[in-house]
Amino acid sequence: MTVNGAAGNGGALGIVGEATAFASGSLFDGNSADSDGGAVFVAADAEAFIDDATFIANGAAGSGGAVYAAGRAELIRMRLEANTAQAGSGVDMAVGGTLFGRDIAVLGNTATGGFLSGGGGLPVAGAATIANAEIGGNSAYADGGIYVNGGALTLSNATVHGNKAALWGGGIRSHNATTNISSSSITGNAVTGGYEFEPGSGGGIMRTSTAAGLTITNTIIAGNSAMAGDDLVATNAPTGLHGVIHGAAAEQWCGGALALAVDHALVLANAGMTAADVFAAADASGGGVVPADGGFGGTAALAPSPFNPMIGGAVARPGVDHGDLDGDAVTR
Repeated sequence: MTVNGAAGNGGALGIVGEATAFASGSLFDGNSADSDGGAVFVAADAEAFIDDATFIANGAAGSGGAVYAAGRAELIRMRLEANTAQAGSGVDMAVGGTLFGRDIAVLGNTATGGFLSGGGGLPVAGAATIANAEIGGNSAYADGGIYVNGGALTLSNATVHGNKAALWGGGIRSHNATTNISSSSITGNAVTGGYEFEPGSGGGIMRTSTAAGLTITNTIIAGNSAMAGDDLVATNAPTGLHGVIHGAAAEQWCGGALALAVDHALVLANAGMTAADVFAAADASGGGVVPADGGFGGTAALAPSPFNPMIGGAVARPGVDHGDLDGDAVTR
């Protein structure tokens, strides 16, 4: 579905009023909008159900290079690639919007809006539940991959990798928001800039809030980079960490160390290990390699070793090979 452009919202499809739209097996290619939603715009009272679709090279002068949703959006088996916008170049979830996404890949999208670009791949100001996702290679001045701004995000079975920001949150930033991450890998993301009084912070995850929650379970945060806090930076220590492995010690925003419960988080550097001990292959930056599969999302394979601290479940016990990944017929 290719349309030359729209003077307002929704370059290919604008869903307004209380309308409900369904699309399946569609290609949204090269659409543009002068405002929001380069390909699809979902107004506050509207609904969109889209599956088995690809969004490529769409653009918006405002927000949501591929999709902008202030209403309800359900995206299943979706690939969003090489889209652009001032902010939220992949999918932009506005305040009041609701997103359910499964089997989605948000890859190589670019937010061009400078300091206020907010989320190269996926900004969330509403509520989003996303499972089985790859968020990779997106970029923005701030918040390269996912930016949760006052909203709520539940992210599971996801790989967030290779995203870049110049200032904050290479992979994920949670600001005055409720963010729950489980069974995921945050790797190979980077914050490439910063300056003396505001160092580039949070290569993997950055949390800039004190009241709202950040819960991370059974997740790897390793092989990321930044001037301050390669893997995890927060205004105060998150309490909801269980079975978290990160490469470098967590840091407090604007300086200092964060004390994390040792039975809830393992720091690879303190154990004499690196991301290469966790992932089957590591790239030049030290992040886990995610093969390009051309589909709806790839993952970074784990190293098949009984000494891999991710083998053994939520307590991250080194040397426990429950899955017999090394093939020696011993699973204890």
